[in-house]
Amino acid sequence: MVYTVKILTFLKEHEAIARLNYPGSASPEEAAIQKKQTRGNGSVFSIELTEEYDPLKFVEELDLFDLAVSLGGVESLVCHPSTMTHESYAIELQEKIGISAGLLRFAIGIEHVDDLMNDLAQALDLAKK
Repeated sequence: MVYTVKILTFLKEHEAIARLNYPGSASPEEAAIQKKQTRGNGSVFSIELTEEYDPLKFVEELDLFDLAVSLGGVESLVCHPSTMTHESYAIELQEKIGISAGLLRFAIGIEHVDDLMNDLAQALDLAKK
């Protein structure tokens, strides 16, 4: 969980990130419920890249994150919902339910946090259009 906080902090400050979603981030009410019911933020979160970054190039350049629909395991995983879990939905429906082309879901595994952050940083650098 400490890993996730460090990674979330890094991502919050990065110019490539248009939106960051994690348990408790939607509203003060949600944050209060999350804090009451859990310890920490867990290891699953999502980001939405700005239009200046290519999400498919970003995923392709990741070395430590495996591309997978499932977000459970000991390894760090990434999912691109618009081309994976929701690809059968019409683009209009994807947009209506919040699945943008820049949306990526992550699950943090057991790799060292510094290695994961370095991997995210290098992939973001290479994904800039």
